[in-house]
Amino acid sequence: MSDCNIDANIAAGGAETEEFHRQAQMYYDAFNTDERSMELYIVPDVDHFDELNVLADPDSPFFKKAISLMNGK
Repeated sequence: MSDCNIDANIAAGGAETEEFHRQAQMYYDAFNTDERSMELYIVPDVDHFDELNVLADPDSPFFKKAISLMNGK
């Protein structure tokens, strides 16, 4: 993946287990570089099943982060 420099958001639910958070952090640490900006975002109070409900809410910070990433900002 070293030749793929696409910015990314990594999300984990705030209600996830420590293992979900550990894996998200490991992914972030492994692939975040000066050429590939990444953000690790913890979606408050949800698990991975409910993250998409938050993502579908246009007023949520998660939605706004996703739109910003798609717009190249």
